Amino acid sequence: LMAADVARLSGHPQLAVDPLVRLVSKHRTDARAGLAAFTLGRLYLGELGRPRDAAHAFADVRRIDPGSPLAEDALVREVEAYARAGDVAIARERAAEYVRRHPSGRRIEEMRRRAGGG
Repeated sequence: LMAADVARLSGHPQLAVDPLVRLVSKHRTDARAGLAAFTLGRLYLGELGRPRDAAHAFADVRRIDPGSPLAEDALVREVEAYARAGDVAIARERAAEYVRRHPSGRRIEEMRRRAGGG
């Protein structure tokens, strides 16, 4: 994580990808793996303009640690990433999943709209 942070904070987001991917793929049981996946998703979605990869990284957060405080936000960002990638049907499915899983969630109204439910 430190190598990724140094790369990101020094303005080299592409150099942060490999250390994050390694942590997520080789150390999935590490307590920091979910955070690494979330950070990877943010990099892909923001600085690197790779929304489909971002969606996969955010989905990984939920697979690695579904009870994590990041899991709810990761699902919202996954919806956003699929929408940006042009995968509208998958974005709707994930938004509907958010509505089912987090009926009192902070982003419930937005996710209802994205799911097509009002």
